[in-house]
Amino acid sequence: MKLTIDRFCLFIFLFLAIATGLGCSNTSLSQTGGKETYVTQLNPIPIEAGLGADQRPLIVNAVSLIKAKQLTEAGHLLDQALATFRDRMTNPDAKYVSAPTKAELDAFSIESNAASNIIWVDWGFREVLHLKAFIESTFKRFELALHFLDEEIRYAPTASAPYVERGYILSQQGKSRAALEAYTLALDLSRRYESSAGAEGAALRGMGVVLVDLQEFDRAEQYLHESLKIDQGNRLAIKELEYIRKLRAASSTR
Repeated sequence: MKLTIDRFCLFIFLFLAIATGLGCSNTSLSQTGGKETYVTQLNPIPIEAGLGADQRPLIVNAVSLIKAKQLTEAGHLLDQALATFRDRMTNPDAKYVSAPTKAELDAFSIESNAASNIIWVDWGFREVLHLKAFIESTFKRFELALHFLDEEIRYAPTASAPYVERGYILSQQGKSRAALEAYTLALDLSRRYESSAGAEGAALRGMGVVLVDLQEFDRAEQYLHESLKIDQGNRLAIKELEYIRKLRAASSTR
């Protein structure tokens, strides 16, 4: 599937965030899938501790299991972490927000005119929800995956990753317009919040791929070329651009 590599990169991005305390790495990451290789450049962002930070080791273990393709076992560990987070988020008068840093939490509060009763939840909570969605999506249990993504969006309003995953799922379901909307939201968040910047290339590629499916080739080329400015040499974007050229060449010979 064309967007699987982008999903894997965001998954690795989560692993680095929780394991090292950095939202990104300043080195390139690559993953080969089939004949495609995805490479992205990420910027270092410190991850500060919020409510439930003690669950990070459990999440790291779950990610290691996912990398070993032991998805069911990973899901059990994530369920444990998720239950612990939810047991601590019981104040009915509070608004719980998962954010990577206090500064980003404050920026969101100002932008959204949020109430003063915000309780800062560790970024690991968002990552648990995202990894649960990733697993369910991998098993093609798309509706359950979307449920976890909706919860992630609710509690982590500055995160772009859930919209990228949502775009992938909707595209797999043949809902191209809805997928395009999800990728557009991901792009917006990636440009507004530092912690989401690493998803900008994936969001642009997702928009390009979906626009190819919608046969809006001019717009598709625009976003794919933009993505290559961020992720130079990205094989997925290059292959999509080549596909567009072949379609146009075939059309001109008719």
